[in-house]
Amino acid sequence: MMIRIPLRLGWRALGLTVLLSGENALADPTPSPDRLMANLHVFSQAADDSGLASPPWRERPERLHIPTDGGPAMEMAIFDPGGPSTAPKPAAETLNKTAAEPPRPGSLGRQGSPLYRYQADFFLHSGYRQDNLDWNIAAPGGSPNILSELQWKDLDIVRLKGDFSLTSPAGWRLQGLLGYGWILEGDNQDSDYLGDNRTLEFSRSNNQADRGYVFDAALGIGYRFGFGGDTRHPLFSVTPLAGYSYHEQSLRAHNFHQTVSDFGFPLSSGTRSDHLDSRYETQWHGPWLGLGLQTSILDRIDLFGEIAHHWASYHAQADWNLREDFMHPRSFVHNADGTGVTALAGARYRSAKGWALEVTADYQRWRADPGKDKVFFSNGVSAGTRLNEVNWTSLGLGIGFGYAF
Repeated sequence: MMIRIPLRLGWRALGLTVLLSGENALADPTPSPDRLMANLHVFSQAADDSGLASPPWRERPERLHIPTDGGPAMEMAIFDPGGPSTAPKPAAETLNKTAAEPPRPGSLGRQGSPLYRYQADFFLHSGYRQDNLDWNIAAPGGSPNILSELQWKDLDIVRLKGDFSLTSPAGWRLQGLLGYGWILEGDNQDSDYLGDNRTLEFSRSNNQADRGYVFDAALGIGYRFGFGGDTRHPLFSVTPLAGYSYHEQSLRAHNFHQTVSDFGFPLSSGTRSDHLDSRYETQWHGPWLGLGLQTSILDRIDLFGEIAHHWASYHAQADWNLREDFMHPRSFVHNADGTGVTALAGARYRSAKGWALEVTADYQRWRADPGKDKVFFSNGVSAGTRLNEVNWTSLGLGIGFGYAF
């Protein structure tokens, strides 16, 4: 064991630091001159305030022999900067190195920042979605119980969606999404009845619905309970969630084609028109409660899912452009309360550098309870009847590319 004791001899002006070393240097509190001379080491770099030369040091191969009067020659080992150091590093240097530690995957910012050890990820998805929506109203007075029914079927939608999540070291989670889709294909059917329960159909038109858009937004907060693994990537996690969502659909009908005409309806079957450009625009919004699940099946592969129940306020506004007796652009409005169920499942691959790829499938089913249908006529008069129901279903598939911070 080598014990080194700094000994200041007033040589700092020469850029030299002299250390006393020896296996028994501390054993004898009053070493003899011979022992002192035999255990001096000289460093060719100026000492810092602690009395130790600044690391790193490298010992030179040559040694300096200095004769003494009446005693053994003094041998000095000369050290230069540049080699590995055996001296303790100053505490300030250790702290600076820790503060400069680069962020690790799964943490935001550097150590000491407010977001250090927070886990965040962002994904951009593209994919396909197919929607179906229908609604029907009763006649004033209630008979027939279904007077008119509109259906938008097999709406093929190309969508783009971005979502994010932020999880604190304690387990609190904030998540959100924004999505937009373009309707590229679809069918519309408008049917009218004289009898209850969809009997005595006197008019039906089948039209194209390959225009319009959909929009979705949601924000949620919850707490993640993790089991196994580490705090950033538990082997299994359960996250109760609560939040608010907003969904919008702009549905169109054009290329009019009369397919059923009976009981004296003035338009004959087979009539076509390019002037049809009816619009039906919906809004579903309200709070929700959900549950998120995630598990790691392999080193970098996760399976995840989420299910939520929604309470929604439903509002819709229509412009029936071929009805001259209706006001434009607001021909009638619908208002009701409703509920919805949404579900999501997917698989994700995470790379060592934070990049990730995932595939997802999602399902939505919404229903508006009986509400109000209010019609605005061109003469300034309005009338109301019962909105029986609104049904909306959606199925989507997507692929996403993202990064975990």
